[in-house]
Amino acid sequence: TNIEVAEALENLARSRGDFRRVAALLAVRAERMQTMDPARQRDLLLELGRLYVNELKSPDGALPVLERAAKIAPDDAQVLEPLADLYFQSGRMREALPLYRTLVEKTARGRQKKDLGRFHHRLGAIAERQNDVNGALEQYNAAYAVDAGHMPTLIALGRLYMQQQNWEKARRIY
Repeated sequence: TNIEVAEALENLARSRGDFRRVAALLAVRAERMQTMDPARQRDLLLELGRLYVNELKSPDGALPVLERAAKIAPDDAQVLEPLADLYFQSGRMREALPLYRTLVEKTARGRQKKDLGRFHHRLGAIAERQNDVNGALEQYNAAYAVDAGHMPTLIALGRLYMQQQNWEKARRIY
């Protein structure tokens, strides 16, 4: 069948390390799944997004792919997390903020605590970039409460406490 041929071509391209070809083949397969199987299309788009980031070193190429996946599965943490991370890394805090808030809500209801701490840390970093020191401290402290060993959170808390000349809290963090 056509699907088997497409998968064989994709496997051949992968074995040769031709990730641009793999990306093109995945994009075609995802497009074809649009009407047939939205869940499979979501999976293909996620795989394509990872390929852009990890193999092709093109986060800009991954953004529209993950945005399409988010339209298919708007509440799916597996889609929202890499999309939020790409927005954050590209400085698009306005887009990242609601996604991290959604991830915090979803994570608080059962996922791993370390993920929750990392999401709170990202919310704190966004607040800090927006010059909202109190909001940043609130989020960093929430991250610290979940994962007291998360080094980026410890650094951020220490830095803010030092800026506020809150020496006792800074000492406890460092």
